[in-house]
Amino acid sequence: MNKNRLYDATKAKLWIKSIGFAILLAALMSIVACNAIGSLINPVIGTWQTNVLGVTVSAIFNADGSCTETNSLGQVGLTRSGTWTSASSIITKTWSDETVDSYTYSFNSDKSEMTLAPSGGGLSLTYTRQ
Repeated sequence: MNKNRLYDATKAKLWIKSIGFAILLAALMSIVACNAIGSLINPVIGTWQTNVLGVTVSAIFNADGSCTETNSLGQVGLTRSGTWTSASSIITKTWSDETVDSYTYSFNSDKSEMTLAPSGGGLSLTYTRQ
């Protein structure tokens, strides 16, 4: 009888450890996949890139509402950071210097390309998802 209790206790501990490991694994996966999952909910989320007259423009829209934009020509680059929101096909970026940029946006059919058009008019840019 004592042997059965020891077996049951060992089995229970193993089960508890397995559940704990599964919870830890799920938590780690959710942290790593935050932007990947976010892009399913809001397709703007992710890393985008385009090229304008030899200048590479990279834009990162994070699920937490933060964003960065890097303009680079060869080894020289300028990066700025801020926050972003989207509603009704309009993206608003508020940069750390409090400059605000607004764009209308649209996607191609598989959401691998996003076109941003300045709300006040100007040159539209098409970005490719990275």
